[in-house]
Order: sequence, then structure tokens, then C-alpha cells
Amino acid sequence: MKKVKILSFVLLLLFGQGENLYAQFNCGLPNPSDIQKKESFDLFQKYIRQKKAKLTTYKVAVKANVISANNTANFLSENDIRAIISNANLYLQNINVQLYLLNDKVYQIKDDKYADFKIADENALRQINDVPNAINIYFVKKITLQDLTILSGYASLPTTSASSNRIFYSYFERSEDDFTNLKDKTFLHELGHYFGLFHTFQDSNNSDIKKRELVTRGNGSNCVSTGDQLCDTAADPFERLPLISAYNCTETAPADIVDANGDIFSPPIDNIMSYHQRCGNVFTEQQYQKMQASFAIRFSPLAEYQIVPRNPNFVIINNLDKKVYCIGDSLRISFNLEGLFENNNQLFVEISDQFGKNYQKIDARLNNEKLVIKLPDDFPEGDNYRVQLTATRPETTSAISENFAIRTYPGVTLSAENGIINSGESTNLIFNFSGSGPWDLDLSDSTFIKNIRQNSYQIAKSPLQTTTYSIISARNMCGEGIKGNATTINVVQPQILAEALSTSTVCQGQNIKLSIAIIGKLSSSSQLVIQISDTNGHNFTDLPTQVSLFTLSAQIPSTFQVGSGYRIKVLAKNSDYFSSILGPFTIIAPPSPPIIAENFLYCQNSNSEPLFAEGTNLKWYMSELDIKSFQSITPPTGNEGVLNYYVSQTNAYGCESKKIKTTVTIKPLILALINGDATVLKGDSALIQINFTGELPAEIKLSDGRTFVCNQNPFTIEVKPLQSSTYTLKEVQNACGFGTVLGSATITISEPLATEENSVELINVYPNPTNQQVNIDFLVASTKSSNIILSDNNGKVLQQKRLLSSESQQEIFDFKTYSSGIYFLKIIHDKKTIIKKIVLEK
Repeated sequence: MKKVKILSFVLLLLFGQGENLYAQFNCGLPNPSDIQKKESFDLFQKYIRQKKAKLTTYKVAVKANVISANNTANFLSENDIRAIISNANLYLQNINVQLYLLNDKVYQIKDDKYADFKIADENALRQINDVPNAINIYFVKKITLQDLTILSGYASLPTTSASSNRIFYSYFERSEDDFTNLKDKTFLHELGHYFGLFHTFQDSNNSDIKKRELVTRGNGSNCVSTGDQLCDTAADPFERLPLISAYNCTETAPADIVDANGDIFSPPIDNIMSYHQRCGNVFTEQQYQKMQASFAIRFSPLAEYQIVPRNPNFVIINNLDKKVYCIGDSLRISFNLEGLFENNNQLFVEISDQFGKNYQKIDARLNNEKLVIKLPDDFPEGDNYRVQLTATRPETTSAISENFAIRTYPGVTLSAENGIINSGESTNLIFNFSGSGPWDLDLSDSTFIKNIRQNSYQIAKSPLQTTTYSIISARNMCGEGIKGNATTINVVQPQILAEALSTSTVCQGQNIKLSIAIIGKLSSSSQLVIQISDTNGHNFTDLPTQVSLFTLSAQIPSTFQVGSGYRIKVLAKNSDYFSSILGPFTIIAPPSPPIIAENFLYCQNSNSEPLFAEGTNLKWYMSELDIKSFQSITPPTGNEGVLNYYVSQTNAYGCESKKIKTTVTIKPLILALINGDATVLKGDSALIQINFTGELPAEIKLSDGRTFVCNQNPFTIEVKPLQSSTYTLKEVQNACGFGTVLGSATITISEPLATEENSVELINVYPNPTNQQVNIDFLVASTKSSNIILSDNNGKVLQQKRLLSSESQQEIFDFKTYSSGIYFLKIIHDKKTIIKKIVLEK
């Protein structure tokens, strides 16, 4: 392989900034010549290669340089840069690329000269800061050309030269809008150029109209040879209509901006490689594939920079012999093997489905140094087929090929929109095509239709007598196809008499009734139905019809389009019987739902008022599916909970709106529960707890006469009784009034029977506080036995030991399994009781 020449720089110009002004982008580089475009296309194909393992992720280093002026704050923080890269990785994961910060850091550079950056200073700045093992990305406050044009960023199309391994961005004033545009549009846009993407509007203003991209896709399209060379991005007329970048997402291109065929553009306003910023940002599948193709350059071992690890062996698909094939054709693949492959190396071909996915192996043979495969007859039509090659020794997979199209032989079926019509009426012959278009068609009545591009095509016919139509010939680019069937249009006179409609206005969802009389006799298999036309009085369709003696009724669907000019008729299925056409009449929409003023809120057992809403002729319902309605509803408040009711309104024509839900919430009365039994030494305090059911804040009154306003659940109160006491609640109330009180809290006062001074003479307890054990030293020998009891703060006995008479000794109590808190050691010795409070801290 040889070293690739530099293709070009891509400059992204910014003409406006502001809270409500979206930046307009422009490219400062002249459009590439035809030779340059061909070199670019061929270069991507020549250097395409695929990672060895299909699921391998290319981890690509980024050296992020943020340049700001001296004595100023950093406009972009490290978190900003990480957010930008993280957002980009959401897109790049589709091409198995993951960006990461070189050395896991952002390089903050203070330099007055380069903060307001001028293109002429690029080389000087890069000589100081560029590295060969990462993409060199520079964020500067402002980028200025020599003619003082302000840029928002620029990058290079892929080459192996080190000079192309960089991207520049401006961050302007770091407003929220500027940062959002940088993260969600500009950063991704320039990465697209770095990995080989053109603008979607490439060549849209070429002086040679034939070199402008056409709107059409498929047969007759030039989307591969011009524009951005991709067919799943719509043609973009930006260079002829620069203001399109400011269009809203729902606006379309003006009708006078057309392509060489006179087709109106629908530009890709949501594409990252367009200049539109108002809508969602996306890359198309083919854009992702073209970026993958650029790996042959960006990840090439011949590049002057090395941003990913290397694989020395390559399988390269050079080209395919055609861009469009028919099923059964042979496809020839030109390829190269580069590197060291073993003599018994084999090549296998895999082909995708029509969407460029789901690859499967296909038989191939080698002929004149090309791999040849035969396209199976059962392959569906598609424009996005691709192939890839796999070598076995060593195992190496190529990049996917350029896309190619497969076309199938034509097929066509014929049917009549109405098989029976009244004399003087018309109906449509419907042709449904299969295979690849466009199609040419010969009909038995000498009708010839050429270049049909729709899969379903209609021709209006008004035969004077019963006529059978058949297909003489159906052709497409692959040749003659299956001719299909014949169809007959029967022409008869009406034999069903129907009364005129009693009204000229019908509501969506309303029933219509018709009285009929029949001339002749219908068979038992005949089924009477009412049919309705479109607003032009044509294209009749069945309505679900109920039959009762000589009366028919049918409901106008609630989804039926409103408008004037509708007509109806009666049809007897399985016969030639029709009625005359009745109408015209108008279908109107039901009114909008009433406006619910609010959701209603009541306390339990309070008085409620009738529900209300803004509307006319209101109907209230107990549930959404109820048929029975009420003029008003007053909600009950006896039980707490949420009640749902529904209401609609009707207009002057009796049309009822959709039911809308209103909610009634019944708040429960407050309930307070007191608890918190505890045992404390005399003089110590304890905490009692109040738990609530109901809405806070609430006010409580304690049995000791104190009142509290409680804003949290549970609510705690500190008490310090002089003697053992039981606390209860006297009352509780909140916004809904007085509630219910429950429970009690008993605080037991424990009084030591020995003073601290006396206990010191007998025992020594340490350490206190403790975190795992307590030692008890008996300081005086005694012939008496002793009992030692360990209990918790609630008086529960945890451990108990009995000591026989002996000389002075030591006992150990283990606290490892207990949680932090207050514990008591009770020592009974020689008719004396000593209580020690132990503090356990873990």
C-alpha cells in the first residue's frame, strides 16, 4: 500500500449566536472536483478493513486541549469535556468506536495568543501540543479566518498525514445554548468529517445541474455518484436555500426549489451532517457504514499517527462489478489480501439481508481472481445488500462492501374496486405489483401504461356493459413477469329503493337509518349493507349494518373524517342489487371534552357539593364504560380513598364528546399512636414516639399537659419524669378536625441502691464507654457469693452470672453482638445492689 495524499480540510462556519438564533453553517472549501470525489470513493473502498473480531470495540484516544486567555476562568471544565465525549460515544458505539481521554485528563492551556484563535497560527499551536497517539482536539474561544469570518469548528477528511489528525472547535461565551450546540451538533458534525462524511447538501448548487443530487431514490437515482454519495440521506438543497437552517421542523422546502426532474425537496433537517439545528440529530445507517469504511485510513498502519492498536493482516474488498443485480445474476467481487496469509488459507463470502444486517454464508467460486456468487431466486428486493469476506489463516474479516441493490422479476394482480356498479358509474381497476419497479403494463382493452412507480396503481373504468379485464404483459428491468389474473366489472340497474336521508348533518359515531323496498327477490345468502363514499362521492366502503325487516341502520365510525359531500347507498352482497345514491350530507365531529375546573378534595365525613365542569349539556358517569348518565353527582365522603368520575358534553346536534375523568380524594381523619416504653436511671431522659396515619401537620396534646405541632412522621418527644410514669395522648387534630389517639408509653425509673462511692470500694467497672467488652474487678475478698445481671435499656436480661465466694477476682462481659446504646450492669453482693450504666459505642 502507498501513503494517501491529504484530501481536504472541512471548515464549519458560524454566522450567528444568541439565545434564539441558531448558527448557520457554511463550508469554506470549494467543492471537490469529480476526480477528487472518485479518488475519495475509491480510497475508502481500497483501505476498508474490518476488525478481526466482529464485536471488537476500537478504543480511540482523544487529547482534549481547552485554551483560554490568561487570568480568565476555564470556559469549558473537565466535566463539560467528559459530557461531550460521553454523548459522542452514544453515536460512535454504532461503529464500534469508543473515545476516551488520553491520560484520563483534560489539558487546560492558558495563552492569550491562541484563545482567540486565528487559522494562520494553527501550525505553531500544534507543534507544541499535538501527539501522534490520539486525536488532537482543540477547544478555543473563537476561530477567525483571514477575512474575519468566524468559524464554529473545522476538521479534515481522512488521510494518513499527521496534519489531518486534528479537530478545532470554538466555545464562544459558554452559554447554555452554545454548549448544547457544541455537544449535540458541532462536535458530532466535525467527527463525521473526520471519519469521511460529506455534507448532506454536497453539490446542491453545482453549476452542472446533472451533478446535483436528485430527490428520487431507487431506479433513476444518482445518490451514489453525487451529493454525499449516500442514498439513505435525503437530497438537501441548502446551498441554494441557506435560510433552510432556520426552518421549523414542520416546515417544508418551498415548492419552487426543485431538482432536475422537478421534484420538491424534503431535506434531512434532523441529520448531523446538515446545517439544521432545530430538530433531533441523527446519523443514518449508511453514514455509519461510510465512517467504518474510513477506518482503512484513520486506523491504517501507514498513517503518520497511530490512534488504535494494529492488525498486520487485511482482507480488502476493492469493488463489485455492478451496483444493481437481478435475482439469479452472478455477482463478482474484486478483492486483495495484504499481509502474511498461510498457503491453506480459504476465503468465505457472507451476504447481508436487504437492510445491510443479518449476514449469512453463501457459496462462492474463484474465477479470474474474483469471487463469484449466484444470487438466490428467493432473495427479496432491496437497496442495502452488502457482502464481506473472511480469511481463515489467519482469521481476518474484511470491512463490509459498498451497498448494492437486488431487483426481482415482476408480478401483478388485478382486481376491481367494485365488482358491480350501476350503469353510468365508474370504478377503479387496481393493480398490485410485486418485484422491482418501475413496471410497464399492457391491458386487454388496449390500455398501455409505462413507467409505473407505485406498488399499487389504479385506473378508472366506466364500462357500459359487463366487461372482463386481463393483463396481457407486465415487464420491469429484469424482464417479463407473471401476468396475474383477470377481473370482471358487472354493470346492473338499481333494484333496491331507499328513502332519502332525513338530515343533512350526521355526527361521528351517530346511527343512520334507511327504509328500503326491493324489486324482485333476494336469495337467502344475500346480505344488505349500507355503503359510504368519500367526500367526492366515490370509493364506497361498507359500514357495519344492522337489518330489521325493511329498515337498515349503520353507525358512522367515530374516527371517520369530518367533511361535506358524503353519500351512501345500499348494496346486497352476493347479488347484483344496488340502490340509488343518497346524499350529499355532512359529517361533523363531536365537541371537545368539558373542562374540569379542578380535582376535588374532601375530609372524611365532611359535607360535599355536586361535581362541576365547564361545558354544555353535561352528562356525568360513575365509570368510563357506563351507559347510564346523571345530570349531577355529589360524591360520598364516608370512606377515605380516591373516587373517579367521568363527564362529557353534547352539542346542538346531539353529538357527545369523549368522557373525561375527574378525581375526588377523601382524606382520612388523623390517627396518632404513642409508644416507646423504656427504663432509665433516675435523672435521665427518654424518647417517646408518635406515629401518624393521615395528613400532617397535626397538633397533639400529651397527658402531661404539653401540646406539640408535628410536621414529620414519626414525631419524637423527650421526657424526663421524676418517677415511673405512663404517657398517653389526650387529643390529636389536623386540617380535617379531631382524630383518634391510641397507645401509651411507660417510662420506668431505676434507682441505684448503692452510691458511686460505695461501689468503688467493692468493684471497678471498665472501660466505660466501651466498644466490645467490660471488665469487672472485685477489689475486696469475700466469702459471700455474687450475682451479676446485664440488661438493656428496656429491662430485658441479656446475660447473668453467679460468682462463688473467693478471693478478689475479675469477670468479663462480652458486648460484641450488641448494638450501640445504653445497658445496665446490676451486681448483687453481700446484701448490696450496685447498678452501673454502661455506654456501648461502635
